[in-house]
Amino acid sequence: MLSAPYVHEDFNSAFFMEYLNEMKAKGEKNETAKYIGDIYLKMLDKFTPDFDQEHILAIVQFLYDAGAVDSANRICNIYGSRGYEFLRGIYERANKRKV
Repeated sequence: MLSAPYVHEDFNSAFFMEYLNEMKAKGEKNETAKYIGDIYLKMLDKFTPDFDQEHILAIVQFLYDAGAVDSANRICNIYGSRGYEFLRGIYERANKRKV
């Protein structure tokens, strides 16, 4: 949590995103999703990583799958508000209205 806002310094963000992506396999799924979501949102306070979109997409999909919908939606909304559209598909699939 402490280092999340500063991962953009010294170009470490790609490694940080890879690490967050690898955390998905550790611990209880719902609890892990909460921690990953909190850390990711803390990072977005200061920096918007867009490199290695594969990891970002996988992290957000994991958050949706694990029930951390609020965190996943917030991440998608932040990216969208900052002009990044690559999460739009995941967001729309997760939030489609059920009739």
